[in-house]
Amino acid sequence: MQPLRRHAALRFQRLTLRPERTRRGRLGLLAKAPAIKLRLTPDRGMTMLKPLCVTLAVLLAAACTPSGGGGGNVPTNAGGPGTTPGPVQTPFPNTIPAGGLIGADLTAARQSSDFFNFFHLAPTGPEGASGITDFRPSGSQFDQLVEVDVTVDAADRITAMTLTLSRSFIDSPANGAYARDIARSFLQAAPPPPDAQQVSALANDINPANPPGYVARTAAYGVFAGASQTPVIAGLANTQFAMGPSNAGRTPALALSFTARY
Repeated sequence: MQPLRRHAALRFQRLTLRPERTRRGRLGLLAKAPAIKLRLTPDRGMTMLKPLCVTLAVLLAAACTPSGGGGGNVPTNAGGPGTTPGPVQTPFPNTIPAGGLIGADLTAARQSSDFFNFFHLAPTGPEGASGITDFRPSGSQFDQLVEVDVTVDAADRITAMTLTLSRSFIDSPANGAYARDIARSFLQAAPPPPDAQQVSALANDINPANPPGYVARTAAYGVFAGASQTPVIAGLANTQFAMGPSNAGRTPALALSFTARY
């Protein structure tokens, strides 16, 4: 917009504000603004320009701010001309402590974490549209028995992980120890350290090194062992933990998951 020339003055109609309920049910201030008419006259110069700009800025800021201030407002995407703003994905919580796979960069985690490297987890295909990548052991012995789904945000940070183990794998006399090993490692590696501490008793119950006759100390172990079909859902310090039967692969299985809490 070209600047107004010197010796120009403005006459304009006043903006009026009226309260109106928005689509989200919040009381906001909407500007009812008739067309602004500019009349340039050579008698007043630029003395009104600065007050006009300040007044318009204040009025428009008030009109666009929902009542109750900025805290707690739902952010929206500012669409292009003629579009309706839509919801923005909630930013990843910066309070997630470091040390677990949740909150870590997926690319870095694949290169440095023992969980990905020790169990030789490799992606079965490209990242899906919903940000989920499916990983399986690269060897043919267990690739149909173990699945790890990793969800990332737009910055490639891990927001959720799900380990799915075939029930036949867990119950196998020959290979059940391997199923317990990866399940225990998942409980220890996936969540942030405070959350891992909260599920440490379950991890100890699953430990394949437990001696014969070991008595489990957690009720959740019954779900892992298949004695209970009731899912376990627990809100931990930074994540939500869930464990329960799964038939997603058309065969009986057990799914364990951690999801970042927002």
